[in-house]
Amino acid sequence: RAYVHRPNLRRHQCAIDAAAVPDALDAARLFETIVAVLTAAGYVWIGPDQFVLDSDELAIAQAGGELHCNALGYTARPRAHVLGFGAGATGDVAGTAVHSASLRATWAGLLETQRLPVTDAHRRNAEEAHCAEAAERLCCDLFVPAEHADAAAARLQQFIAEGLVVRTADGLCVTPRGHYALARLRAALGPSDAALAPLLG
Repeated sequence: RAYVHRPNLRRHQCAIDAAAVPDALDAARLFETIVAVLTAAGYVWIGPDQFVLDSDELAIAQAGGELHCNALGYTARPRAHVLGFGAGATGDVAGTAVHSASLRATWAGLLETQRLPVTDAHRRNAEEAHCAEAAERLCCDLFVPAEHADAAAARLQQFIAEGLVVRTADGLCVTPRGHYALARLRAALGPSDAALAPLLG
């Protein structure tokens, strides 16, 4: 996950010298070194920046095509609903993405008035549902099956042109170079800012 230096939003970052933060090229080289060191030590690279030992249940699930992921991370068990608790939490209930109030005071105030502290919700349409499934399979398998490929390809054209994703008869496949850009690929398949309009009155 790329580091973003925003001390105006994250007060603790004021202690970090902005001039000492690696630029994009140095950060990419550092991550390549991390991948090489961890995989040589017996770890499996399962996600954008997630590594587990080859004996871990997540590595075993990925090898068997049974790895899943959601807003909270990776799991070896299929998801039904994801419930997030606390200020800024995210969840997914019956195909609807929900977001709790980010500010603790707002979140606590809603609870005190016996209201759900959810401030935004978005029910996915058919195209977004395909993209959500595509994003999960892409992050877990580095492959998007044919039934979700058309919807995903429409959003991944730039990455296909860059050689990070290739289209095959069976679907979309992430290339070795594309593995390093997995977070960008996943973000491209997510909902647009306009889609995150509140459903709650």
